Order: sequence, then structure tokens, then C-alpha cells
Amino acid sequence: PDMNTPRVMFTHMPPTGTLRIYTLSGQFVQQIHWTAADLRGAGDLFYDLRTREGTDLASGLYIWVLTTTQSGSGTQVARGKFVIVRGRAQ
Repeated sequence: PDMNTPRVMFTHMPPTGTLRIYTLSGQFVQQIHWTAADLRGAGDLFYDLRTREGTDLASGLYIWVLTTTQSGSGTQVARGKFVIVRGRAQ
């Protein structure tokens, strides 16, 4: 990834899965499907902070929902939050 591109890094991701991003009010913003080939390092997945329409996410609190299906352990779901604080370039 370009070091100048704003992004969030999700770490220690399973080899495949789906990540969905929502606003705090529940509006669906983005969905990312990935495979092991999309991960970097020790399972790092980068998200460029863009909506499905290609616009930048605004400052605010966002919720992520990760869904993965692992052989032998079925479907697993994890949830969390992240905050975006946008400032003006100096």
C-alpha cells in the first residue's frame, strides 16, 4: 500500500473472510472479501477508508463485523469499532 494513502490495518486476520463496515447508526458503508493472497505480513489486511461509492469516510465512529468460515470450526463472527479523525493538511 502507498504510505500516503489514509488507511486502517486489521491485523492477525484469518486466511479468508468478509469484513463489513457500518456507521454507528447502522448504515452499511463497505464490504471487503479477502483471501490469503490479499493479506500482508502476519495476516494484515489494509482498508483504504473508502465507501462502496468510492468517497472518503467522514470523521466518526465506525463498526466492523468480520465473518469467516474455518473448516472444522464453522462460521465465526467478530465485531469491533474504530474512529476516524480527519484534519486539514498543513
